[in-house]
Amino acid sequence: MSHLTKRKGSSYWHIRYTHPITGKTTFKSTKSKEYRQALSLKKEFDKKMAKGAMAEVVGSKGTLAELAEKYCEWVKDRRSPKWSMQLGRMINNEILPFIGKNTRITKITKNKLYSFQTYLIDRKLSKRTVNLYVGTLRAMLRKVPEWYSTLRDWNPPRIEELRLEVKPPRFFSEEECDHLLHVAKEYSEPIYLTVAFARYCGFRKSEIMRLKWEDIDLKENRIMVDTRKNKHFLGVPIHPKLAEILMTIPKTEREGQVIKKKGEGFRLDIRYPWEQVRKIAGEKHGVRQDLGLHGLRHSFGAHLAQKGVGIHALRELMGHKDLQVTQRYAHLNDERLREDIEKL
Repeated sequence: MSHLTKRKGSSYWHIRYTHPITGKTTFKSTKSKEYRQALSLKKEFDKKMAKGAMAEVVGSKGTLAELAEKYCEWVKDRRSPKWSMQLGRMINNEILPFIGKNTRITKITKNKLYSFQTYLIDRKLSKRTVNLYVGTLRAMLRKVPEWYSTLRDWNPPRIEELRLEVKPPRFFSEEECDHLLHVAKEYSEPIYLTVAFARYCGFRKSEIMRLKWEDIDLKENRIMVDTRKNKHFLGVPIHPKLAEILMTIPKTEREGQVIKKKGEGFRLDIRYPWEQVRKIAGEKHGVRQDLGLHGLRHSFGAHLAQKGVGIHALRELMGHKDLQVTQRYAHLNDERLREDIEKL
């Protein structure tokens, strides 16, 4: 049941009602100074609440468990199956047990978030992992005003992330990269192309796996890559050596996915071939064994920085959204800094 009233400091009529989820007295402005018009708006509001918003609340308990289920379904259509599974485990094993499945969304306060953060820190989890868990909970709560019409005006709580230490990247030398590429060529075409794209473009593994031939323009020497991590498309020039490799592939095979599977229903797992290539390269040429495939991406950035490529150009080539991430490679350009300061 709602009532019309006037609030102090306002000339408009307001609808006063009890919020169906929070149980608090809430005021909504009619934006009208005339009583009859305000009364008409109040009747429309009552009908809307009875048929629309209230219908949502009847089928909704407004609990964290319900929100988590909605969020997981929403993520499935936007992220990889692997990430969706990881997200589900994170929510069911960490977030719901601590916060409580039946906890009302509106009862999750800033203090509750800080308590969750402290709990994770006390378990000796890394700062990055703590930020991931707390960030996931915050991402869920940010969807509440969008998904619950009765909570449009609710402000999700916010807390600061833990500050991470910026460590210099570890990478392969140029000679090691060449050895890895040579061994990969002898091993199989999928791992050969994967290593080549990581070596000469600095692509992430997920970007390579999604790459299609229609994204590659050999005439213009450009690749359009879907960087889902930073939610934008990136145009990357094709290195001459990579162009040579791609030109060796028959035109009849240049369709669909670049990294092809063996057949329908076959899941291409690049991890095992990569480990074998790295192992063989280590035995034959002494290539370091402590870096994964992502190490080739770091090597791409590190080698460009060492050759004097500017930080902003490097950011564009690597597809970084935040310049701070690219700053990790800045210390590798000491020679360029010496040359610049000598110009004074």
